[in-house]
Amino acid sequence: MTHGIRTLGRNKSEKQLSATSRSFATQKTRYPDSPLGDYAGIFQHGLFNTLDTIKGELDIGVVGRGAGALGVMMFLAELADKNPELALNVYNFYYDPTVEKGDASYDEKFGRIYSHNGRGKNEENIYREIGCMRFPSIATCTWNMANKAFPEDIDQPLSVFPNPGDVASQFCWRDIDFKYDNSGSPNPDYALVNEFVVNVIQSLSEDVRSNDGNNWGAFGSSLGNAPLLYSLVDVERLGINPGQWNAQLFQELLIPGGGPYSALPEGALFHEGNIITALEYAEINYANSPEISKPEAFSQSIKLAWEKYVSDHDIALNVLIESTIRTIVEADQDRYPQSISYYLELFGRYGFGSGGFRPLNAVSFLEIARLLVWNYADEYLLPNATGDSTTGNCDLGIRLMALITRSRLNYIPKPSCEVLLLGALEDGESSNLLYYKDHTSPDKRIEHQIVDSAFICTAHHSAQEVFEPFSANAVIPKGTTLNKLDGAELADDIHLPFSGFKNPEYSIINALKSVHMMRSGKYFSSISQKAWQDLAPTVNGEQIKQIVHDSDCAATYILDGVDSKNVLLSYVWGDEGSNGGYHFMAEGQAQPGLSDDSGEIIARLRKSVDRVDDSNEQWWFASLIADENLDGNNGYAYNWSMDQARGGFKLDYPKEHHLVSLLYDNYRLQDSTVAYKVYFAGCSYSHLGGWLEGAFMTAINSVAGFAKQQYGEDCLTKPGLSLFPKQ
Repeated sequence: MTHGIRTLGRNKSEKQLSATSRSFATQKTRYPDSPLGDYAGIFQHGLFNTLDTIKGELDIGVVGRGAGALGVMMFLAELADKNPELALNVYNFYYDPTVEKGDASYDEKFGRIYSHNGRGKNEENIYREIGCMRFPSIATCTWNMANKAFPEDIDQPLSVFPNPGDVASQFCWRDIDFKYDNSGSPNPDYALVNEFVVNVIQSLSEDVRSNDGNNWGAFGSSLGNAPLLYSLVDVERLGINPGQWNAQLFQELLIPGGGPYSALPEGALFHEGNIITALEYAEINYANSPEISKPEAFSQSIKLAWEKYVSDHDIALNVLIESTIRTIVEADQDRYPQSISYYLELFGRYGFGSGGFRPLNAVSFLEIARLLVWNYADEYLLPNATGDSTTGNCDLGIRLMALITRSRLNYIPKPSCEVLLLGALEDGESSNLLYYKDHTSPDKRIEHQIVDSAFICTAHHSAQEVFEPFSANAVIPKGTTLNKLDGAELADDIHLPFSGFKNPEYSIINALKSVHMMRSGKYFSSISQKAWQDLAPTVNGEQIKQIVHDSDCAATYILDGVDSKNVLLSYVWGDEGSNGGYHFMAEGQAQPGLSDDSGEIIARLRKSVDRVDDSNEQWWFASLIADENLDGNNGYAYNWSMDQARGGFKLDYPKEHHLVSLLYDNYRLQDSTVAYKVYFAGCSYSHLGGWLEGAFMTAINSVAGFAKQQYGEDCLTKPGLSLFPKQ
């Protein structure tokens, strides 16, 4: 088979027929973290009931202002709006002073949702998205939040993000260079690469390990059961390999087809050769179907299957891939004459036709399986983007914040401060103390705020810093050097907020230290429509909009702007960014992450992609990003790997899954007798990781846990109670 893994069968007539925020929000997708959790139902019916017993006044601390914090405050607002006898004072601490001091957005910064105003040649505003840009169609929580923010646009068609194969694309690696779109490519290199990748996947599915006679090939079972684990689709009911994990159909599962909203052949349950992207709505919602007599039991079986799957397949991706490629290459050296390292690097660069997993490192196979499912769900820009991804994304945060401030919450922002410590006094009766540095005061003095409950809604590195003083101590006693905070001496003993739990304190702190977020360095700019039209090659009449390249400029995306093309260059990725990205920074650059002085970076990127030698003319992309084509050469560089206050996307190493699960489930650890009520919400605390979905999910979890602890389970609606399954 030599067809494109990501492109076969994807023609324009088969594109999703209803790619709108409303249609995606109504999917009842479920997740391995909590397959019983009915997140779509929570948005449809609400999280909270109205009760006479919900009254009084509470002070709440919310640390952060990204998607997790916005989600927490949105659902706290629902609780307050439905219970008018309750007064909630919400103190919102904006954690990140580095970005606060930088000219890095317009009006507000919302974690990964913010933009930079680069200014054009004539001083006009040019906003560039610095955070999340693309959102998978199965991100139920994200699309529901988008519906709240953009109610006027919920039925407007969404713009597809220019992923490889979704638009005209180019793949450049060593001596391989081919162009392709969603109909494939006649280039022999294209056929060679796809044949090789298919062979790797076949080998991975041919009984890498077995269980009770069933085929548990790692890639086969992960992808074959992705609909089962993510959307509760019964493989046996589909008539495929009855009674077995669907390992044999790995190849067809990887081939995107019509999408979940395309018309199916009469009597068919799925498009031939495709399951992941061509599920009918009834199949996606199968767990709630009347044909299932006990959907809770069925969902519980999925939970158990996921736990077993985690146990069986929590293995390093590079180990699995390298051993498989070694077997293939050594068995057929005529077809694969290059070294094993050559093919290992090729597979890591090309991936599954999705842009690659560069580098192929010790990330767990489990995480790649999750990433694949999301990638093949198709990814879109938010509503109201109209091809310009920048302002639409930042508008999401601004609009959600406007809804929060119009609610019954007493919203009290702390806009320029740095949270330094969260603890509790020794008597066990006092509430939590949030110590923070006030950047608005001349001496940046240390202050504190007493809160009844605290929600930590930051990237895990920032959360770790808040709890760092406790890493080796349960108590910081007064009168000791430990009891000093930025030069200020605390007046009391400060206790670890988790000391009331059954020995999870060090586990939670270790989890905060161990969660592995992949980040990248990016360069944002804009080019004129004319420059792109003059230089970009065409594939089947469409000009190139996506490039995967073997230089430091690993992936490039060209998005449609209003009057120009927005260009995003991702120049380092993952561990490369953490360890090797520094050479792109201008010498003496003061602020990690932020860079208005991007001239040196783009100069080095040009050199990296400029394929000039005695036999090769200059590559077109190096010409495209030349000085004369950039809009005033006012590009903006952002190094996510160095600025670790803002998340990324989670790709755990093997054996780290249980630590993430501990953070995801922290809301279930709360007990009514515990005086220290601390909850986490963030993208890195969910199996889904990254994007915004994990942040919104854990925001719902944490607010539900807070309310259940405070007011009992009667305060939760039926969908809300689904987060607390009966054991």
